[in-house]
Amino acid sequence: SICVGADALALVVSERRRRRMEGSEVALRREAVRRRLAGESPAAIARDMGRTRQWVAKWCERYDPSDPGWANGRSRAPAERAP
Repeated sequence: SICVGADALALVVSERRRRRMEGSEVALRREAVRRRLAGESPAAIARDMGRTRQWVAKWCERYDPSDPGWANGRSRAPAERAP
């Protein structure tokens, strides 16, 4: 049916949009940490990026040069428990 095709297309488009937004978010996190490591104040970084000082602090705390995925988001879903 045409509706099923349209629904499938909408899911693909929304998934692509989510990935693009996620990628740009990772880039913002990396940029904030780069600027902080260069000595810029958290307040200045936050103001320029339209974020909060707490956001800048969070990503600076999560920064791990040995982990290439440090800037990726983490799931907020509760951990599953074994029965």
